[in-house]
Amino acid sequence: MNKGGYIYILTNKNKTTLYIGVTNDLCRGIFEHKNHLINNSFTDRYNLEYCIYYEYFEYFALAIHRETGNCNLTASHAQATPPERLKSS
Repeated sequence: MNKGGYIYILTNKNKTTLYIGVTNDLCRGIFEHKNHLINNSFTDRYNLEYCIYYEYFEYFALAIHRETGNCNLTASHAQATPPERLKSS
């Protein structure tokens, strides 16, 4: 049985920094970031606690593929593109 996965985008209070992550348990992943459970991580250093976008995939491998495609976005492009436009058709 294949397990699905999520990609998600976190930002800080001022929406100046973005983080794109992938997980098989969205609630746990967001909880870990909001509560800074992973010390000295990128999300911990930049206080990235706000989930502004997530997307579910039936297969975890597809979520990873989508995440690696989004990591090539520049901050200016990601900021100018509404999250609904980042979704695949």
